[in-house]
Amino acid sequence: MDTRGKKTLHKSLLLLFLALVLGAAVFALVLVSGDQPDGQLTRLVVFGVSVAVLVCASLQQWWLIRQLQKTSERASAAEIEAVQARTRLDAALDILPDAFVLFDRKDRLVLCNARFRALYPKSAHLMVPGSRFEDIIRHSARAGAVASAVGREEPWVQTRLAQHRKSLFEGLQELAGDRWVRVTERKTPDGGTIGLYTDVTAFKHNERALHAARKETHLAQLQLHEALEAMPAGLEIYDEQDRLIVYNQHLAQMAPHIPVHEALGHTYEHLLRTSLANGAPPVPAEEQEAWIANMLAQRGLHTGPQVRYYPTGRWMQLHETRTPTGYIVCVRLDVTDHILQKQALDASRQEAQLARELLEDAIETLPEAFALYDQDDRLVACNSQFRAVYPLMTPLMRTGQSFEEMLRHGVLAGQFPEALGREDQWLSERMHEHHAAGLATMQQLPDQRWLRVHERRTRSGGIAGVRTDVTELVRKEQLLAAANAQLALLSTTDGLTGIGNRRHFDERLGNEWQRGARQQIPLSLLLVDIDHFKLYNDHYGHVAGDACLRQVAQALARCVRRADELAARYGGEEFVLLLPGCTLADARAVAQHCMDAIAQIALPHATSCTAQHLTLSIGIASLCPIAGTDPTILVDAADAALYRAKNAGRNQCESVEATA
Repeated sequence: MDTRGKKTLHKSLLLLFLALVLGAAVFALVLVSGDQPDGQLTRLVVFGVSVAVLVCASLQQWWLIRQLQKTSERASAAEIEAVQARTRLDAALDILPDAFVLFDRKDRLVLCNARFRALYPKSAHLMVPGSRFEDIIRHSARAGAVASAVGREEPWVQTRLAQHRKSLFEGLQELAGDRWVRVTERKTPDGGTIGLYTDVTAFKHNERALHAARKETHLAQLQLHEALEAMPAGLEIYDEQDRLIVYNQHLAQMAPHIPVHEALGHTYEHLLRTSLANGAPPVPAEEQEAWIANMLAQRGLHTGPQVRYYPTGRWMQLHETRTPTGYIVCVRLDVTDHILQKQALDASRQEAQLARELLEDAIETLPEAFALYDQDDRLVACNSQFRAVYPLMTPLMRTGQSFEEMLRHGVLAGQFPEALGREDQWLSERMHEHHAAGLATMQQLPDQRWLRVHERRTRSGGIAGVRTDVTELVRKEQLLAAANAQLALLSTTDGLTGIGNRRHFDERLGNEWQRGARQQIPLSLLLVDIDHFKLYNDHYGHVAGDACLRQVAQALARCVRRADELAARYGGEEFVLLLPGCTLADARAVAQHCMDAIAQIALPHATSCTAQHLTLSIGIASLCPIAGTDPTILVDAADAALYRAKNAGRNQCESVEATA
C-alpha cells in the first residue's frame, strides 16, 4: 500500500470512530430524557439523528472497503511488476561473464548470479537473500573452497572481513583445484557492497607458464654462458656478414695473437689481418694477400677438423661449421697434449710389441706349462706346453680371455675329473686357490696325469702360473701311502682275529678317558673271557682253538654298533669292549647281547664243566672319568667283576659302578 492509500485509510477510521461515539451519546441522551414531558419529541429527534449517523457510518464503511479493494489491486500489480523486474534482473545478472553479488548495509545478501554460486558450490545453499556475508565466507573456508584458507580458516576469515569493510577492495583469491578469481568490491551510496568476481585462472596459468618460461630462458642463457666459459676449447661465432658476435675467454687465452676483445663486431678478414700483423702465422709480406684470399675462399667449406701448428709450440684443432641461417661457428681445441700423448703412445706401443715378442719367445722356451694373467685376471700370454696340458680349453685360450671363463669351459668339457658331480663347488674352490696365488696345488687330468699348479702374484697385480707334470711322483706317493695305510692297519689289528689289538685298545682307552673327563660323559668297559678255553684247545687242537677265537672275535665285533665303540683282543682268550657314553645299564645290555651271540654260534665244548657248548664270562665296569686320573682304574674294576663271574660258576656277567 502506497503513502496516499495509508492516509485515506487513517481518515476513514477516524470518521467511523466519531460516528460511533456520536451514536452512543445520542442513545444515552434518550435514556436520560425518557421521563421528561417533552421526552417524546426528544426521542424522535434523537432517533432521526441516530439514523442519520448510522447511514453516514455505513456509507463511510462502504467507501473505506472500496478504497481498500483499489489499494490491494494496485499492490498486487506492483508486486507482479516487482517479480517481473527481479526476474529480468536475475536473467541479466546470469548473462554476465563474471560472478556478481550484492550485500545490503548490514552485510546481508540481497542478490547474486549463478556464476557466484558456481565459484563456491559447497556454500551455494547459503546464498539466499538475508544470509550474512561472514557466514558464507566462513562456511566456504571450512569446506575447503578457498585454497589459501586451508589450515588457517579463522585468520583468513578475519582478513577477508577487513578487506570487505573497505570502500574499495581489489585482490586475487585462490580457490580449490588451482582456480583463481579477481575480487573487486565497492561500497554503494546506501552502505551496501557490490562484488564482482572475475575468473582469472587461465591468466594465472599463463602468467605462471610465462614466469617459468622466462626463468627457464634465463637459466638456459646462464647455463649457456657458463657452458661456453667452461668449455675446454675456444669458441667464436660469426653472423651472416662474417662479423664476430660471440667468443669465450678460452679463445682469448689460446690465441693471444688475436685481440678478440677488441675485434668484437669486426669481420673475419679483419681478424686475419690483425693476426698477420702480430706475426701469427709467419707469412712473408709478399704472400699475405694471397694467404688471406685463400683463407676467405675456404671460409665455411671445411668438412672436417683441421690441425694446425702455431709458432707458440701448440697444436690446435679447428672445427668450422656453417649454420642454416648463415652463421659460422668455429671451435678451437688445444690438442697439444693429445698429439704428444699419441706420439708417446706410438712409441710405447712399439716398445710393448717388442717386449711382448721377447716375452713370448722367453716363455716358449720354458720346459713347463706357463700362463700369465693381468690384474683383471685376463690372459696375457701362454706357451704351447700350457695348451698341450689343457687340450679341451684351447678354443678359449686367447689374449684377453678371463681365467674364470676358460676354467668354466674346461669344467663343462670334462677337462677336470675332480669336478665331476660337484662342478659349482669345485669352480669356487679353484677360483679361491687361484686368487690366493701362493700355495702349490695338485690337479688331475682326464688321462690320469697329475699337475702341480704353482701360481704367484706379479708386481703389477697379475698372476703368473706354472704347471709341472708330477704324474710319476704322485704314483710313487700313492703307493707309499697305501703301504703306510696297510702298515698302520697291521699295527692296530690283531693278526689272528682281525679286530683291534691290545695296543689299539690302550690308545683308544686313553683318548676316550680324556674325552669323557672333558665332556663329563660315562665310559663303560666289558672284559670277556672264554670259559675253559685251555680245555677246548687241549681237546680240539690249536687250529680249532684259533678258529674258535676268530668266531668269538667276529661275534663280539658285531655287538659293537656305534662308530666310537671298540671290540679288541686283550690277550689270549680274553677280549675287551670299550663303550664311550654308555651307562652301566646299557653296558649290561651289550654284555647280554654278546652272550646271546655266542650261544647262537653253539660251538661244541665237550670238556667244559659249565655247558655242552662254548660260553663266556663277562666283567662289566662303568664310571665317569676325572681329569688327571689313571684309566686303568676302569680295567681293574672290570677285571675284578670278571673274577667274581668266574667264581660264581662262569657263563654269566658281573658288573660294578667303579669310582675314580
